[in-house]
Amino acid sequence: MVLVRSGRWAAAVLALAAAYYLGARLGLEFALVRGQVAPLWPSTGLALAAMLRFGVRLWPGALLGSLAANAPLGPSPLAVLVIAAGAAAAPAVSVYLLRRAAFRTDLARLRDVVALVLLGAMAGMAVSATVGITTLTTAGALPGDQVLTAWSVWWAGDATGVLVFAPPLLVLFNARQQTTQWAKATALVTGTLALSTAVAAGQLPWLFVIFPMVIWSAWRLGLAVVSACLVIATTGTTIAAALGAGPFAGQDLLNRMVLLQSFNGALVLTGLLLAAAAAEQRTAAALSERAGAELEARVTERTAMFTEAERVGRVGSWERDLATDAVTWSDQMFRLYGLVPRSRELDYRTVLSYVHPEDRDAIIASNDRALREHLDTELAHRVVWPDGTIRWLNRRASVVVDKSGVARKIVGTAQDITAARTAAAETRLLLESGTDAIVGFDADGEVTLVNDRAADLFGELTGQRIARALPDLDTGNPVQGAELTGRRPDGTEFPAEVTLRPLPEPDGTFGGTVAVVVARDITRRKEAESARRQLQDEHRRRQQALEINDNVIQGLAAALYALESGEADRAERTLRRTLDTARETMRNLLHNSTGIAPGDLVRRQPAELAPPAPPAAEAQPAAPVTAVIADDSREVRFALRALLESLPGITVVGEVADGVEAVRVAGDRQPDAMLLDLAMPVMDGLEALPLILAASPGTKVIVVSGYGRDQVAEQALRLGATAYVEKGGSTRLLANLLADLFSEIGRARTESPPAPVADDHPGLDQQAELAVTCAHELRTPITALTSITELLLTQSDRLPSATVHKLLGTTARSLRQMDRLVQDLADAGRLLSGGLELLLEPTDLGELARTVLGELGELSGDHPIELRAEPGVVAGVDPFRIRQILVNLLGNAAKFSPAGSPIRLGIAVAGEHVEISVSDRGPGIPAEHRDRLFGKFERLGSTRSGTGLGLYLSKEIAKAHQGDLVLADGGPGGCTFVLSLPIVLGDRATARALES
Repeated sequence: MVLVRSGRWAAAVLALAAAYYLGARLGLEFALVRGQVAPLWPSTGLALAAMLRFGVRLWPGALLGSLAANAPLGPSPLAVLVIAAGAAAAPAVSVYLLRRAAFRTDLARLRDVVALVLLGAMAGMAVSATVGITTLTTAGALPGDQVLTAWSVWWAGDATGVLVFAPPLLVLFNARQQTTQWAKATALVTGTLALSTAVAAGQLPWLFVIFPMVIWSAWRLGLAVVSACLVIATTGTTIAAALGAGPFAGQDLLNRMVLLQSFNGALVLTGLLLAAAAAEQRTAAALSERAGAELEARVTERTAMFTEAERVGRVGSWERDLATDAVTWSDQMFRLYGLVPRSRELDYRTVLSYVHPEDRDAIIASNDRALREHLDTELAHRVVWPDGTIRWLNRRASVVVDKSGVARKIVGTAQDITAARTAAAETRLLLESGTDAIVGFDADGEVTLVNDRAADLFGELTGQRIARALPDLDTGNPVQGAELTGRRPDGTEFPAEVTLRPLPEPDGTFGGTVAVVVARDITRRKEAESARRQLQDEHRRRQQALEINDNVIQGLAAALYALESGEADRAERTLRRTLDTARETMRNLLHNSTGIAPGDLVRRQPAELAPPAPPAAEAQPAAPVTAVIADDSREVRFALRALLESLPGITVVGEVADGVEAVRVAGDRQPDAMLLDLAMPVMDGLEALPLILAASPGTKVIVVSGYGRDQVAEQALRLGATAYVEKGGSTRLLANLLADLFSEIGRARTESPPAPVADDHPGLDQQAELAVTCAHELRTPITALTSITELLLTQSDRLPSATVHKLLGTTARSLRQMDRLVQDLADAGRLLSGGLELLLEPTDLGELARTVLGELGELSGDHPIELRAEPGVVAGVDPFRIRQILVNLLGNAAKFSPAGSPIRLGIAVAGEHVEISVSDRGPGIPAEHRDRLFGKFERLGSTRSGTGLGLYLSKEIAKAHQGDLVLADGGPGGCTFVLSLPIVLGDRATARALES
């Protein structure tokens, strides 16, 4: 493709070079200065036309052609090269200037002709003349006294060549400008040739005889013909000037050049400018004619559309001449009156004869008013057709006045509204037959339509705002069956059921109604509903009273009789049954409630409210644990204080009776524990709980309430409570809970055991702790089994077989884990008492770690785990217990680390021990919490799930292996736990276990 383009360019350059050379040879035939400067140089016109049409990239053609033409003339090879360069630069400069001026090659505008003369000929050709004359003068080939004459001849010759030869070539390149009037064109060209020949031969001494031929060809036939005439005429005059013949006879060179260039310039400018002016005139005429035709077609089309619109819309137009009283109707107007279009001449009196007799006076009055006040009028009236049919028309009229303000005619339209009037009558009948109030209003909210029921309910509304009757109504939005407030004429308000519906289109029949409101007085219905609710409430209260009497009061009375009889055991059993029944009654009463939110439990009256009890006046010994009791019942506070004071190591530092005081005392005294009731005056416990924790972050809040767990326990724990205890339960459970939460209480109990209490179940504390531990350990496999079972029951038919197999494998592992935990209940009890039997066996710790990682893929899926284990590390351990430690440590690392952060698990031999380390990049553990890290039920303030037993159990298992679990000192952020185990334990039981 590149070679093809290069070949075409080379061919075009050679063609231009050849044409330039031939034009130069023709011009040199008339050379006047040194045989090298001619008054007409056709080559400039050829080069300029070619570059305008095909681009400036053809300049080498002009350079080669000039070199070939000037080489024999000298004066030196270098001078010839410089002259050729100027000859190539001149048309290139002209093209650049013309393109900057937005020049069009069709020369159909005057501005294009002027640009060709000023920029293409005069300005551009000054380059070649200046370069050529300067080169000849520098080479000594031109005397100094001939420089001005030679420059003028050179410049004039190049400029004339542009004006004479560029236009016809541009015409040839533009096929649209070729003439079709060949006879006239031939005659004009022939006449011009004859006159130019006569002038060149000296037979005609008058140059001006050529002008009529050029003017006629330019004006009548355009640029295509006049350009040919200009070539012929300027060639003839140039020959005459060169020969000194005709009008140039007897004149020196300078005068001949001045006369020749003046004549040729005037002739060329006249022809080109006239041709451009004629072209512009013809273009304007064509545009005007085309615009007229388009306008006529558009008027015809619009007239047809207007006529069709009148017919479809049943709208006619009319006009009344006030001077003659003649009336003009459109075709549709005739149809509206039941007449054949254009069937008769009309005047004002004839038109009135078609109007219903009862409406004629109204039309006459409307016209008189319009003429008197020059106002537009509108009137609905009836007309009577020739066959007796009565139709309704809506008539509009406007007065047309002249400049002096005198009315000249009335124009207007009429529309058939018979169907609308009939529909309005039917609508009115329907409105009046309804039992609900119906009100219509316009876009401004002004009432346009009311029925009788609306008038009875709201009074007279027409012309008033809809807000007067329904002040709460939003007129911009449709509503269905909304309960709003209505207002009667006397200003009293009543409940109303309101429906608002917008109309699809504004209804002109009722003054532009845009929406309709249907309202119904529901006062009686509301009264009936209120009476029904009162009956239901009374019935419910009677049922509740009966239930409380049967289930609570009777039980309390029985307990009271038992106490009076000295039967304390029976009284206690009766009270416990009564308390359980009361709780069940409360659950039943709250069963259908939507839930209890903070603030719902604020009492209007306190339960035997007493002011907060001040601290005892006697100085008490400092205790490790301080507590505050918050309950509005004096008896409950007394019982709780008695319980707490019976526990060594704890001191009650305050009692409060409402939530506000609880927040204040928590901030002032910063207690270690607070027993918080929920139902209290001023502020209930759910509201006070987050404020207490904010005022005293270190306080452990134990909620003690009579509301069942189903109602508020989960919400209280979510708000930050440490535990939830139901009122009336065993006080021993509350005491054990406090002992588990605070190790100081446990130590005090060990040092100073409380007085023995008769109990049929010794060791209940250890059993309770064991139950808590088992629940903690069983939670993970039970949760997994529940999720997998539900998934298999609901999705098994859509799960891939590989997924089902994997789920069943996980189920088997969880079942084995639960079975082992159940079998080890006795061992767990021994663990809490300080001893544990282990099933030791040689275990590859690296393989055990890989197995654990495979089972914990879901738990640590968001954390890449790096395992660095020395090969062949075997130790005598209980693999099940070590697996428990690894699961706990890895689970804590994943739980407390940012998502995506890595976890490192390392196994390495250190002397006679093997160290298993787990490192994470979590927030780390503050130094003040490290001494409590491995305690029971310790979560160190964390709000994440867990009971705080994991690290306690892990450390006890490590100790049972004669090893240890410690928190190693790490860098900033994160923490590292190190489990240290002996490779071989030294006792005989271990040796026998390893041998077996």
